[in-house]
Amino acid sequence: MNEKICYLVGAGEVAPLPPIGKDDLLIAVDGGLRACLAQNQTPQLLVGDLDSLECTVPSEIPLCRFPVKKDETDTYLAYLEGVKRGYAHFEIYGGLGGRADHTIANLQLLRRIAAEGRTAALVGADARMLAFADRTVTLKTLPGQSLGVFSLSEIAEGVTIEGAAYALSKGTLKNDFPLGVSNTALGKYVTLTVEKGILLAVLSSV
Repeated sequence: MNEKICYLVGAGEVAPLPPIGKDDLLIAVDGGLRACLAQNQTPQLLVGDLDSLECTVPSEIPLCRFPVKKDETDTYLAYLEGVKRGYAHFEIYGGLGGRADHTIANLQLLRRIAAEGRTAALVGADARMLAFADRTVTLKTLPGQSLGVFSLSEIAEGVTIEGAAYALSKGTLKNDFPLGVSNTALGKYVTLTVEKGILLAVLSSV
């Protein structure tokens, strides 16, 4: 059974959205509403302070509005709305590129989501970044596709990489030494395991 997905669409450059399944949830994050509507996707919810919206909100879209002055980012607040609705996997569009501080904030959010026992990906035009903790995941790949594997926790232990040019068995990655950079997928799948810690897998577009 496929896992249901909560899609969060931010105000940055948005890659083409996939078809949204009947059990999936599409949340527009502030100005991300423009990208959703431009791709003929109607979100089930709009979350944010609306400081970057610059378009009219259709009356049929529920709105969770927050003040501009707050500690949380709009994307984090949208993530919490997905959690309330029972979602455990998040695909974040419009969160890479553009302002560097927003990209870093979204990477920190990936780490938090993984630390809370869920999984999340940042999806851009040139890369997909997936964060997860204490588990095994299988990535769909293309032969020759660029792959990087990094520790988002101080140490990631029991790291195994299968299906890539540089394999690893129960190794250790640290967040201050990029040992897992510049790997390459050999075929249709790469399997990654981390026994303790948080991994970030970066698949670049071919």
